[in-house]
Amino acid sequence: MVRVGKGINMEAVRNSNRKAVLSYLNMYGASSRKKIAEDLKLTTATLSIITNELINNNMVLEIGEVEEKKVGRKKILIDLNEKARYSLGLEIQKRKIIFVITDLKANIIFEKEWVITGEFKLDDFFRILNFINEKIEEIKNLVLGIGILVQGEIQDNKALNCPIPDVLEIVEKHLGIKAIIENNMTGLVVSELYFREQHNNFWVLKYGPGVGTSVVINGKILYGENNKPAEFGHIPLLDKENGYFCPICKKRGCLESEIHFDRIIEEFENKGYTKKKEESDIKFIERVYKKEGKEVLERNLDIIVKYFSIISWTIPVNELILTGEIFSNESILNYFLKKIEEQKINIKKENVHYMKDYSHKKKIAGCLLVLKDFFK
Repeated sequence: MVRVGKGINMEAVRNSNRKAVLSYLNMYGASSRKKIAEDLKLTTATLSIITNELINNNMVLEIGEVEEKKVGRKKILIDLNEKARYSLGLEIQKRKIIFVITDLKANIIFEKEWVITGEFKLDDFFRILNFINEKIEEIKNLVLGIGILVQGEIQDNKALNCPIPDVLEIVEKHLGIKAIIENNMTGLVVSELYFREQHNNFWVLKYGPGVGTSVVINGKILYGENNKPAEFGHIPLLDKENGYFCPICKKRGCLESEIHFDRIIEEFENKGYTKKKEESDIKFIERVYKKEGKEVLERNLDIIVKYFSIISWTIPVNELILTGEIFSNESILNYFLKKIEEQKINIKKENVHYMKDYSHKKKIAGCLLVLKDFFK
């Protein structure tokens, strides 16, 4: 019995060391065996055994020698074999479904999107899953899993505000691979953390079509009760006896119920503007904004700023990252930054900015959920 226990423990240690080496290469890129051993505090003999195993399993590649200033043996660098494994991402939006395949280094291998023009039908979703099955047929044994991103609340792996609440179970059963489900806002923050060199304390604020927020403290997403990320979009600060019910929190007067894109579009349509069939919500809003929609949109931005000016003093962070396609509009972004400065939030002006490479980070966020799980 003792021998079995020792054997199991040793195998656990080997697995842990293998994962540590892979995570190191993922974080720092190509390195020498000596450097890896020193940083991970492994003996050179142990590191040599591990890297040889990883090379034999095609997870790691030797990529050549490095010239050194001092005379002696040249260092041979090793790196991840980016084609050794693949990750899938599936984002389910209100009017669109996006599918992405990345390699082990988060490079996009394939991407496709489907536009939802009418009612979300389960048969249509199964057709999408059939397409995915055919697309990954040749690499299925190399697929690590699929990250599913949805809008709204997730509870017990159920997407409560998704047209298909049990989407995780359906995807896993249909594709026969491991699935991870997360709120799209959390997925975006995971993507931001993946590419950041410094994991300091920051807020992420997304606007469009609703409002989403997430807080990162010491490089980790802040969660509350029932594993829900900290956010302020459903705080009922506005005293509203009449008005819109929020479809997520079921309350009147929360930020989401007041500033959702649906409210803006409704006001624009009441002004006589018609949204074109091929036009996205954001493109319609931008088009009317340039004509006579400034007052409507800027009123909503003012509400967001007032909310955040209060919230920013409750959790001490030093950076605010804005996301959402609406903030990629320079005029709208500048107006928001001006109002932020006027409100004197608890963050320095120079530390409020639009997320770098937002579209790319958003696109691969589902894939990064899987890669994060693999490299953790």
